[in-house]
Amino acid sequence: KAPVKVSREDSHWVTFTGAFYKKFPDVELRGILQYLTHRLQQGQILELGVLRSLLKTAGGYGFADYGSTASLSQVQLEGRCGSQLLKRETASFGIVEKSNKKASRRLRCVLQKDDLGVTLLILLAQIRFRVMFHVSSSSPKHIKLIGNLYDNCVVVMGLMLEFLTDLSDDSPKKQYHQQEEGENVVNDEVGPSTAIAKYASSLPTLGELHDTYGVDTAVSWMLARPSIRAAMLTMEETKEQCGEENDDDEKKKSSPKETTMPPYFQRFHPDCTDMQKSYTPMLPEKAWEAIS
Repeated sequence: KAPVKVSREDSHWVTFTGAFYKKFPDVELRGILQYLTHRLQQGQILELGVLRSLLKTAGGYGFADYGSTASLSQVQLEGRCGSQLLKRETASFGIVEKSNKKASRRLRCVLQKDDLGVTLLILLAQIRFRVMFHVSSSSPKHIKLIGNLYDNCVVVMGLMLEFLTDLSDDSPKKQYHQQEEGENVVNDEVGPSTAIAKYASSLPTLGELHDTYGVDTAVSWMLARPSIRAAMLTMEETKEQCGEENDDDEKKKSSPKETTMPPYFQRFHPDCTDMQKSYTPMLPEKAWEAIS
């Protein structure tokens, strides 16, 4: 029979893992993340606390973690709608835990390599409904266990998304580019941070998230929102650099988002053809009739 909550021994192991990689960031980290990825692929979610501990302790994102919104005060709820600094200041009433910058950068680097972080995000989005609706007659799940696993999955997914799109370790004057050989290069141009660019280049399109990977509409938009925001900001910067205010016929014929915008942002721009085609299948036909 499945346990209702994590045992004390497992809780100590989870806490030790996060503290260990915070203290010794140079220790090989990819193996444990690949193990967690394989466990999620098998539908096993009880070890998810290890990933949560890594993001909170080694990644320095304890301020973004919360057990339940019911336990937050009104000030903390309003603070969660703001920037990272506001979240830090309101998470524990101004008490900010000291983080290890080297451990945080190391963890982010490993998650960005070979799209490991995006893979974990998609698996977490897929397994939420499996936790709720997968029924096994041989080992029925306790209703409290289902609630705890579902909440844990949602919290870790939010932590992972914020961690992968964090701007604090990036220079605002750098932009990430992909060469044809698949190598990643940073150019000194005005543009989005390298973290957002790497995330956008790894993430499937909005339509692929919904249709190919089976992610529901709300979570698909949640995962794509940072890339969409970055694409719109990049578009505005491109217009300013290219002088879109001039009435030049050649500039009217060639759209900046198709010629100068990086391809990994181009596919997330709201005016992109692929993006517009992905909107319709996300809602039932009757829903579109009611909206229009």
